[in-house]
Amino acid sequence: MVDGSSQRRTHVRSALIWDALVPLLDHDPLAVLDMGGGSGAMAVRVAEAGHAITLIDPSPDAVAAAERRADEQGVAGLLTAIVGDVDSLVEGTLGPFDLVLCHDVLGVATDPVEAVAQLHGVLRPGGHLSLLVGQ
Repeated sequence: MVDGSSQRRTHVRSALIWDALVPLLDHDPLAVLDMGGGSGAMAVRVAEAGHAITLIDPSPDAVAAAERRADEQGVAGLLTAIVGDVDSLVEGTLGPFDLVLCHDVLGVATDPVEAVAQLHGVLRPGGHLSLLVGQ
């Protein structure tokens, strides 16, 4: 069970992340990657702002939930949801992206240094990486 304090922290954290992303998203449509995007809360919000987003998550249930959420919000055409992890980027079939979101993923990555290298590898020159690492 999640207590109220934890829910408030999560809400505040999400709001701070969104506030930091708004200046990047307040432009022409971008190609965005949400690595470890879970059930798509952030991805759908990005899609609602008019950006094409690719969500990658290792959980088939989370990916299905993201697809349902995007469909419910009318942005299914902007979301590509893939079951996978950061190693999915090695194949070189994805990208390049203008913005990569990687929030709370490195703590579970087998090789965090390699994961960051893979994320960097799918960024367009001049692209942005939103990286959040829990402690």
